Amino acid sequence: MDNKISVSFIYKVVSWIKGKIFWKNSRIIYINSNKKKFNQSDIDANCNTRKAAWLVCESNMKLGYKFYRLHFIKMKKKLYDITRNCDDNCNLTYAGFTSPLFAAYDGYVIGDNRNYTFIDIDSNNSKPYRINYKKNYKKIDVKKIVDNEINIVYACSFDVNMDLINNNKTFLFDQKSGSKVNKEYLNQIYDFTKSILDKANECGVRNINMYICAKQPISFVIGSAIQTYHPTTRIYEYSQGKYTGCINVQKGRLEGKEW
Repeated sequence: MDNKISVSFIYKVVSWIKGKIFWKNSRIIYINSNKKKFNQSDIDANCNTRKAAWLVCESNMKLGYKFYRLHFIKMKKKLYDITRNCDDNCNLTYAGFTSPLFAAYDGYVIGDNRNYTFIDIDSNNSKPYRINYKKNYKKIDVKKIVDNEINIVYACSFDVNMDLINNNKTFLFDQKSGSKVNKEYLNQIYDFTKSILDKANECGVRNINMYICAKQPISFVIGSAIQTYHPTTRIYEYSQGKYTGCINVQKGRLEGKEW
């Protein structure tokens, strides 16, 4: 698998050792949370966790933006372990409560060439549920793009205040996911994202700004549609009533003075 992230040489050695000793199975559970702690029993209740390897990346961000960088470093180590030690046949279960830009980066790094089990929480009753997702790409016709920079906005959970978005040409996905997400909706998200990004690449677009208001599995699938050959894609964090810093997806770095 092509590894899209960089870690220190020492951690590469550690990851190799862990892979030889501990990664004897083909089932991985990855939890990424920086908003609040995810209850691991919610995963036990929805899928078989016996003999699975658990990777938990959790941080408390209540003390300020500087901890985003620390969480991102922790994420990169977990993602390196996954991409270093798991082939495309590995069964991966994904859950957590993390910022959309982090979930999207997870999807970008781990990729779109495997099937996923998502454990999400029903917004109406706070009960966990399971989504079995398999990519089934259907290209959407997108008109020629003449701009050097565009926006893609995902108003999946709530409407996005467009006054907070810059004045570039904007592609809007505003079909609401509801309290629970299903695999058909995730495939719509993938089709929408991949079709626009491919057209943007074809038309010579240089920069893409993404603004995501969505549940974690949706953000992950958005990220999985982003490829290394696509135009530079930045995903912005919403905090305290405005869009702040961003992640440069292909370069794997946080940008903006807020961080």
